[in-house]
Amino acid sequence: MDKEDKSTFHLQFAHLFFLILIFVCIGYYFFNQYQSSQNVLIAAQQQKIDTTDQQLKAVQEEVSQAQQSNQSTVDDSTIAAEWQNRVAKVICTWNYSNGETYSGLQGSSLLINLSGYGLVAVTNKHVVTDSTTGSPLAPNTCTVGVYGVGARTTNLNSSLDVDTTPIHSLRDWDVAYISLDDTHASQQSDNSVFDKSAAAPLKICTDNEARVGDKLIVLGYPAIGTDRGITVTDGIVSGIESDYYVTSAKIDHGNSGGAAVLVKDDCYLGIPTWVENLGGFESLGRILKASYILGN
Repeated sequence: MDKEDKSTFHLQFAHLFFLILIFVCIGYYFFNQYQSSQNVLIAAQQQKIDTTDQQLKAVQEEVSQAQQSNQSTVDDSTIAAEWQNRVAKVICTWNYSNGETYSGLQGSSLLINLSGYGLVAVTNKHVVTDSTTGSPLAPNTCTVGVYGVGARTTNLNSSLDVDTTPIHSLRDWDVAYISLDDTHASQQSDNSVFDKSAAAPLKICTDNEARVGDKLIVLGYPAIGTDRGITVTDGIVSGIESDYYVTSAKIDHGNSGGAAVLVKDDCYLGIPTWVENLGGFESLGRILKASYILGN
């Protein structure tokens, strides 16, 4: 091959090389374009998947909240049914020597078999104390009854101080025990509810069991409420003091002395106490802790 042929060959080879290089560059460009379009499609698909997941989670959360709400309603009604025969109405009367009644008070109570006392109705001290005469006197009679089931009446001597039997009061707290055993009380109707209350164990909340925000229900016989049975009000633990829980649940003269039940653990939280402010209207209710009432 002479010099001219070699030069022609090199020139053709260079043209071929550059042609191949151009094709490679064009191919690489279109490949990148394809890859970019695929990435855009993948990102769009992933965004749709993420959006769907978020919507699914939102629906699942709504379903869960609805189920919890329904379950809470069922729990409240179940707890109310469980406790209603342990919460009794209390009506105490004070009589003149001729038998005429000059004063009467009413409230609610919890039926419990208390160690050292037997079957008692735990209520507020102010329900069994009349101060109109200038000194606290125990009533002549206290009738404790569960609507539609039965009642017992405890007879007392009104000259006795409220710290004597058959009414026992806690000196530092607005709490009193009315004895309902056969020694002090007479049966007016069906006695089974009292026998069951005496035998049934009472689940008591510990002092550290309740937290601010926990739901509770109060069972009792409020002055303004149904006249055909027990009334249930609900609320939360709004605050905690050393001896009391502060609650948003409605408490008035009638259901004061009843039972406050912590919903989450279905246990006896304490005794609801009505609080009157200077204007004569109720403020946040107070619940004396069970440990102060029952000594646990």
